[in-house]
Amino acid sequence: MKIGFIRYPVKLYQSGRVLRGGSEIANQHIIDFLKSSNVNVTEFMPENEARLKLIDVPAIGTPLMFQELLKQIDEINSCDLIVTTNWFGAIIPEIKVPLVTIFHSNASMVLDSIKVENISDSDVLEKWLKLAKPYKIAEKSDQSKHETVITIGENYFANNSNKVIAVSQFLKDSLVKYYSADPKKITAVLNTYPNDWQNIDLNQNYSGKKIRVVVLTRLPVDHNGFIGKGADRIFEFFSQLSNTEKILIASTKTGSYSKFIEKYAADIKFIENAGRREVGKELAESHISFHPSRCEACQLTLIEAMLMGNVVITFPVGVAKELIENGKNGFIVNSVGEAVDIIKKLRNQPEKIKKIAESARNKILINLSKEKIGNQYLKIFQKISKKKNDKN
Repeated sequence: MKIGFIRYPVKLYQSGRVLRGGSEIANQHIIDFLKSSNVNVTEFMPENEARLKLIDVPAIGTPLMFQELLKQIDEINSCDLIVTTNWFGAIIPEIKVPLVTIFHSNASMVLDSIKVENISDSDVLEKWLKLAKPYKIAEKSDQSKHETVITIGENYFANNSNKVIAVSQFLKDSLVKYYSADPKKITAVLNTYPNDWQNIDLNQNYSGKKIRVVVLTRLPVDHNGFIGKGADRIFEFFSQLSNTEKILIASTKTGSYSKFIEKYAADIKFIENAGRREVGKELAESHISFHPSRCEACQLTLIEAMLMGNVVITFPVGVAKELIENGKNGFIVNSVGEAVDIIKKLRNQPEKIKKIAESARNKILINLSKEKIGNQYLKIFQKISKKKNDKN
């Protein structure tokens, strides 16, 4: 079986022009597993410098960039199937073999989640938007136009791929809701945990005077990203915490939040654009992690925090409802106030924190191992390949 994977150009990550997000990490896990299972995997990505510059063109730049792969269409069509993701839509008509699209996001869902009428804690949002304004954070941009254009391609992918894989049931339901996609054609397969963190020793100290609370996230500078990732919730949350060690680990535009944090969150430890290993070690020393997003397709940070022995507190997005048994291996909340109350209750219960954290880690180790998730993908690909070959 020969599988072709369409991927983001490595050059873009190496140059720092694109941050390596959860979807790219998840795709790498899939590819590594397939290769370790002796599957022939060929990776296709644009290389031409002129094409790579198109990444700067909002919305249509990425699919235009990937049109370079038309030069390799014969090799692409020599594969048994092609795997792509929901933002590489430009070359669908030329692909003659079965196409599998992995959805790591849903632009329509994102746009809906940031509408004022859908935000239950608008008072918190308005407070922090006003405070952020002088620092040129959360400024309105053309991001909504960008997302709107993306929805057109996603709709096409959701309804014209031979198979769709959604990285959570939450995301699958959204594809049916927003794009009227056929639920029979969509399979939910969660992302696996990072294998490179397995040899990081957990180093939580439960006898200290202060518990260690961490937020691991992206901190977008634009208005939509600020709302979607719940940046306002982060700062409101930290502002209400006392007698705790506070850590914010964020990938962001370098220096964009520094002065804002100095002014309104000076008591936190802010780690900007940390390497993967450093992130893992920070989580391995933390007790509780807070996940503030208003919209997530998967929420890899939640998986990572649970793996590293954190008690997770999250809003009901992404994989939260699939992984968390409320109060047993984490907590699902609907407001910052609820999250703060949970920490106040747990603060003097180190044994309970430890018990919940151990349950969280076991949930991930048992359910989201590379082998278990990888085999789910492998079975899907084998079934598609067999069906194709039987036709031939």
